[in-house]
Parts: sequence; structure tokens; C-alpha cells
Amino acid sequence: MSWNYSGNPQDSERDEVRFLMGDTNEADQLVSDQEVAYAIAKQSNLRLAAAILLRHLSAVYSRMVTNRVGDISSNCSDMAKQFKAKADELDPNNTAQSGVVVPVFGGVSIEDKQVILDDEDTVPASFYKGEGDIPGGPSEFGGDS
Repeated sequence: MSWNYSGNPQDSERDEVRFLMGDTNEADQLVSDQEVAYAIAKQSNLRLAAAILLRHLSAVYSRMVTNRVGDISSNCSDMAKQFKAKADELDPNNTAQSGVVVPVFGGVSIEDKQVILDDEDTVPASFYKGEGDIPGGPSEFGGDS
């Protein structure tokens, strides 16, 4: 298992993923280069790659118990929560899972609908409210169409 970080996230995708997840301290390595490469290969962008690695770390630390020796303690459940929170920050819709597709709904707000209607490059809707209205008919005067 190897671990490398150049200190410049622009140098490589691996370094950018490490930067996004905070794995930049050689004395406190979180994941190996091989794990970073795997995440990059499995995800569509580097933020999602970092998020899936952070969720992995959350799972690892959630399995550990809190240790206390005298006045010194390590609370693994807090660490697991922090890794998950950072993953959720990078991937709020939790799309960094294998095979998960999150639908996106456009035209939900009135403004979105108007933008779609005004866009000449958008494929026109097959039907729309009011398409069968008759000029001067009941719909113009507040009645049912």
C-alpha cells in the first residue's frame, strides 16, 4: 500500500481527491493510493470519488469503539460522524454509490417552466395546459375549459 501527496492538488486527480477529503498529512494517512485510484475509476467526478472514500472511512470508524486511557480518549463515533458529514457536504444527494441514479426534475417551479418554454432549443412538450383553449372562450373569462 502506498500513499503520496504532492501538496498541489492541480498536479493529479489523486492529489485533488486527497485535498477534498483532507487526507494531506503523511503522518496521518487515511486511504491508500490504490483506494483513491479505485474511487476515481468508479465515480463520474472527483468530488464523488472523495465522498465515497469518506463514506468508507465513516463505516470503518463506526465499527470501532471509543477508547479511554486516563484523561486521553478517542471517540471513534465522532470521527465516523465527521467523515459522513464531509461526504454529505461533497455529495449532498448521496449519488456516490455504485449503480445509484438520482433523477433530476426540471420545470418544477413556474420560473423553471417559463425558462423551458422560452428556450428555442428545448424539445416542445407534447401537450400543455391551455393548448385547447378557444380564443374568447370560457378559460379567458375565469371559467372551466
